[in-house]
Amino acid sequence: MKLPDIRGLKNSIYFKNVLTLVSGTSVAQLIPVLISPILTRLYSPEDFGLLALIVSISTIFGSLVSLKYELAIVLPKENKKALHITLVSLIFSFVFSVILLFVFIIFKGAISELFNNKYLNEWLVILPLIIFLISAYNSLRFYSLRNNNFKIIAKSTILKSVFLGFTQLSLGYFKVINFGLIIGYLVSNLVSNLAIFNFFKKDFLKEKSFNGFIPKSKKLISRYIDFPKYTLPSVMSNNISLHLNNFFISSAFSQSILGFYSLVFKSLSMPLALIGNAIGDVYFKKADDERKQYGNALKAFKKSFSALLLISLLIFIPSYFFIEHIFAFVFGKDWVEAGKYAKILLPLIAVRLIVSPLSKTCTVFEKQKLAFIWQITLLLFNSLICIFAYANNWDMIFFLKIYTLIITLHYLLFLFLLYNIASIKNK
Repeated sequence: MKLPDIRGLKNSIYFKNVLTLVSGTSVAQLIPVLISPILTRLYSPEDFGLLALIVSISTIFGSLVSLKYELAIVLPKENKKALHITLVSLIFSFVFSVILLFVFIIFKGAISELFNNKYLNEWLVILPLIIFLISAYNSLRFYSLRNNNFKIIAKSTILKSVFLGFTQLSLGYFKVINFGLIIGYLVSNLVSNLAIFNFFKKDFLKEKSFNGFIPKSKKLISRYIDFPKYTLPSVMSNNISLHLNNFFISSAFSQSILGFYSLVFKSLSMPLALIGNAIGDVYFKKADDERKQYGNALKAFKKSFSALLLISLLIFIPSYFFIEHIFAFVFGKDWVEAGKYAKILLPLIAVRLIVSPLSKTCTVFEKQKLAFIWQITLLLFNSLICIFAYANNWDMIFFLKIYTLIITLHYLLFLFLLYNIASIKNK
């Protein structure tokens, strides 16, 4: 695939939109990076292991309870229809979060035993609130994205990081309450919703009439039914694949090892995911505009791929040679093992940074079936790796090597498929 001239990016509106989001996310990513060495000295690997379980469960369900209708918010030409879809997405999120509350209350003992963590039992009642906040933010973010309000998205991202860091540091230092890592996670999700909600509220109040909301909503639900039919199970498969290792490591190894593993992904994936999401958001909007005008999105795809590849190379090639020493120095002697895990996982994290934002190509061209098939196979491969690891009593290092090799190849195959989708003219 021939790469475009990267110098042409800097003068485009595309680049300015990316810069707006990346500037916000750059500030946001500095906070967890800077405070991580302090957090690793205030909290134990076991604390990080429990947080990893909470984040995994809430992220999986938080991406599902809206039935993925938030992805349809940018598609209608009329903004009133976008408002309707946003409301529908929020209603679904609330209803299914309440249902989960009752499920967690009834089965909390069994769930805690499944993950071999007695402290999880205390947080299952709060989890539905976190799940709703995650889902609601996704809907509100897509509405802001539709209206090119990149500044409010950047602002909410910064505030989320600020309150996450402040809460976790304060509670960890003063020991006011246990589980400061989890309290900070809850507070940060609440603040990010408050920061982005006002923009939606203004447009909602401007809309004088929502007469016929139910029949109109039914029509929109039917129009975009492919999102819950295909995108929902696809996203579910992807998120389970991403977090399956947390569940497996918790059960097969220990909370401490899960803590090491979670720190690696927090330190490497979180800052890069923020950058990837920013580029992905702008790419989503630009690709949809190009699809409507030209029938394909090849130009937007190449620009985004170039930016993501450049960032990946500049970060990961130097990191590979020094990552073990960096982890030991930055996070303390108790976290040396995490550096070994980081070096093994670097290639996978680099490829995921490139592919994940571009996966929105499937949404733009409504190729949900293809995305679903790919996600199912990703989950299948990940599950088979865990099964073989458990059956053959693999150690953690060997498990990570096999996992990185197989899943990296699978992501590269998906990248090739995405390029073909974006380049073929859609009649």
